[in-house]
Amino acid sequence: MRIAMTATMLTALVSASIAQGSATVWFQYAGSSGGVGAYSQGPGQTLVIETAGFGFFDLEIEMWANLTGVPLYSVNTTLSADTNSLITTMSMNPPADGGIETPAGNLNTPGPGDIATNFGGATFFGTGYTGNNLLLGTFTLRAVRNESSDPTNIYARVGNGLWAQSDSQPADVRFAAGELESGGTVGAAKAVAITVYYGVPEPGSIALLVTGALCLLNRRRRAKN
Repeated sequence: MRIAMTATMLTALVSASIAQGSATVWFQYAGSSGGVGAYSQGPGQTLVIETAGFGFFDLEIEMWANLTGVPLYSVNTTLSADTNSLITTMSMNPPADGGIETPAGNLNTPGPGDIATNFGGATFFGTGYTGNNLLLGTFTLRAVRNESSDPTNIYARVGNGLWAQSDSQPADVRFAAGELESGGTVGAAKAVAITVYYGVPEPGSIALLVTGALCLLNRRRRAKN
């Protein structure tokens, strides 16, 4: 009886001594090819971008994190889109004192569906990922405006490489305005990371389109005459 009680107490003490790491991840707008504005960005928020124009927009996006508790030795994320948008380039930062980048799959693959899979970084030594306002990486999102001009939603979730602590235990992770969930479960913590709205083109853009259309009509009329 006493042995059983002692074992139970030791187990409880060991469990209590294991610190829990957690990550709050968000995405920030860093630039574009023009005609774009961003608002509602930062920890606990979905990045909202509004464009003005037609066609597609190459948006430079940064992935940031606040990390608390024990350091993380693995961070791994998958992004998906609900339109035919895609990610053309991506670069992830390994831990500062050693580690490797885990390259993303599905780059240059239009949605709907996964557009960047299992990207992140990992290390087996050193201090790992730690601290606040940590720039994890950057990527180029090509937001493609469809005929109905529906907004594009980009979702983030835990990738196959998971979010893990230095003791190989899963860390908790929250993407954008989503819920804090275990990073040890593939597909967990899914949340809308980025929303791109397609607004009315700028007056200058409309003027150029009208001028171009008039020139084309004049050429056709001359060709007929």
